[in-house]
Amino acid sequence: FVFYKNRYLLIFMTDTKLWEQIRLGDKAAFEELYHRYYSPLFAYSIRLCFSEDTIKDCIQDVFVRIYTKHSSLPELLYVKPYLYRSVTNALLNSVKNIRNNTVSLEELTDISIEDDGVMSLFEKNDAELQLSQNLKQAFEQLSTKQRHALYLRFIQEFSWDELAQMFEISPHSCMNLVERAIVRLRRILNKC
Repeated sequence: FVFYKNRYLLIFMTDTKLWEQIRLGDKAAFEELYHRYYSPLFAYSIRLCFSEDTIKDCIQDVFVRIYTKHSSLPELLYVKPYLYRSVTNALLNSVKNIRNNTVSLEELTDISIEDDGVMSLFEKNDAELQLSQNLKQAFEQLSTKQRHALYLRFIQEFSWDELAQMFEISPHSCMNLVERAIVRLRRILNKC
């Protein structure tokens, strides 16, 4: 394991560089990646409507697997979608093991906008509060995949390439998916 005289240097490393160091067995790089992503992965998983205990177990399992199998980890350009996909798969597998059959993300999960989250985007006047309620209702009318794409792109700040890796489609297809979702949101909001 590599020892850093100044552990604060890890904070400034890119995810890809941390991943390279983890593949070499760097415990400090692993700890930094864990601290960097535990909370966002937990927040994302909560929106997928799994129990807190299941989420904690699955995130822990993913990171234990990364730590114990560091030497056989794949080379990655984008670590963030790899982690999100791994946790999502672990969550789906936890349910699949209980049900003893295949489960898809769409049938189990639903990304929704919380009232508090929407409210915080707008001032507290009546017109903007009504707009926030209309936006929430319009968002709920999107497909699960469209809601996931918008959430990951604009809330979790995934790049187009990261989003493409997460959905296993091309970046251009991701742009089209997000664009279609936004067009549909506008169409729904114009009817209100």
